[in-house]
Amino acid sequence: MQENYLISIIGNQMDCKKIKVETVGNYVEIGYNKYIIYREYEKNNLKKFKVLVLKIENSQKIIITRSGRGKPKLVLEKNKRHHCFYSTEYGFVRIGLFTDQIELDLNSSGGSLKIKYFLDINHIISGLNEICIKVRENNVKNID
Repeated sequence: MQENYLISIIGNQMDCKKIKVETVGNYVEIGYNKYIIYREYEKNNLKKFKVLVLKIENSQKIIITRSGRGKPKLVLEKNKRHHCFYSTEYGFVRIGLFTDQIELDLNSSGGSLKIKYFLDINHIISGLNEICIKVRENNVKNID
C-alpha cells in the first residue's frame, strides 16, 4: 500500500481521556465513495498490525472494517442505529451504534471527518463518542 497521506485521528469518549493517533495511510475516491486506509500497530510489536478501512458511502454513512479476528464491521449512519458483534479477548459482545452527527469536508486532496455517536453494549448505553479525522497529502518521500 502506498502510504501517501498523513492521517490524524482524535477519539474522545465521554468522561475519558482523548486518544490521539498520527499515522500514514492512503486516501482514495472511487466513484461516489471515499476510502481512508491505514495500519493500526500493536503497542509492543510493530511487526503486527491490522488494516483499517473507512468507507464513506455518502455524506451520511461510514463503514469501518478492521482486518483480523472476526473482521468487525461498524456502520455509522446519521440518525440510525446499527448493531455488530465485536471481538474481545473474552469473546464477542454485541454493540449498538447510534450516530448523532457526521460532518464531512473531504475533497480529492484530503480534508476532515467528524463523527459523534452513542455506543451501547448489550443494550446498556456506554456513552457518547467522538472521532475527528484529518487527512492531508504527505509530501515526504519514503526512503527504502
